Amino acid sequence: MKKIKLRIGLIMIMFSLAGCVSTGVQLKKIPVNQPPGDPQLVKKIRVGYNPVGCVMTSEGKYVYVANSVSNSISKIDTATLKVVSTIQMNGSPVWVAICKPAKKVCVTAREGRSLSLIDQSGNYLSAVIDLPHVPEKVVVHPTQKLAYVGSGEASYIMVVDLERKRILKNIITTSECIGLAITPDGKFLYVSTRADRYNLQIISTAEQAVVNRTNVGSAPSAIAMDPQGEYAYVANHGSDDVTVIHVPEHHPVLTFSVGQGPVDLAVTPSGKYLYVSCQLDNSIVIVDTKTNQVVHRIDMGVVPWGIAFAPDGSRVFVANYKGKSAGRSTSFSGPQMTLGTGAGDRINNNMVFVFNTNKYH
Repeated sequence: MKKIKLRIGLIMIMFSLAGCVSTGVQLKKIPVNQPPGDPQLVKKIRVGYNPVGCVMTSEGKYVYVANSVSNSISKIDTATLKVVSTIQMNGSPVWVAICKPAKKVCVTAREGRSLSLIDQSGNYLSAVIDLPHVPEKVVVHPTQKLAYVGSGEASYIMVVDLERKRILKNIITTSECIGLAITPDGKFLYVSTRADRYNLQIISTAEQAVVNRTNVGSAPSAIAMDPQGEYAYVANHGSDDVTVIHVPEHHPVLTFSVGQGPVDLAVTPSGKYLYVSCQLDNSIVIVDTKTNQVVHRIDMGVVPWGIAFAPDGSRVFVANYKGKSAGRSTSFSGPQMTLGTGAGDRINNNMVFVFNTNKYH
């Protein structure tokens, strides 16, 4: 009798579940290999071809993306996750920075050998400043209307007055300048170079001169500062690692391995995590800045490049420069890339990936 009742109960449960399905109620499926606290892909936003750099506005309302092959800048609304404006420009734009005092977006164009200024409110190109050399990264002083521009073919930093729209001076370094980052207080500019020795140089923005030099890994490609300005992180493309610099002493404290070919990196607004774009193994590596240990890896399946965080760190925007990398055979040159123009360069390379960072913020 008990066995009969048990069978009847099981049948009733099965009919109940079937009824739920038939009435349109779906049982929630938990994604495989995506624990609740891991970053979750929210959306892929279509932009121009071969996006490289991206930057978030200070209030967090928009993300600007430099599309190197499409010769355009995409403006993304972070609330709707849609492109709301496309600004056309010439010369292969690659890197972007926000000038808060002037409410401009600064854009370097490699083939155009220029620094362009985009008006944030009107979404138009307000000025184009000619440069003597091919520009790479650009950073803007937090309190002054000065931009610092590096070049992969000149052994100096170009200091640009954004109001007068001209170069004020050149700060001599020992080699070509690739990665740039400025301390939050604006006192120091960190520069990675192609030099075999002393490939990280520290410039005093008050003295407009190099005040310190040190060594990091092989072929340093990008630099990121933590929000407090206590540490700087240098991505070493050639040695597949990141060097941590203690900013008050301008001295390396350790180096740790990440993925293959790191090309860009950014610290979350909380300072707790470091995100690293790894070009050659198609991944984003997440590092705990307290332990300097890799705690998570996002397999992108494409080549990630520029990284931008929401002000609260809850979301991260990652530019998809091109389709899946072939690996170490990719050469390191200039800003670690060769701009493509053929049909093959226009496949799987016109997206910005948006992730919820969840616990890694």
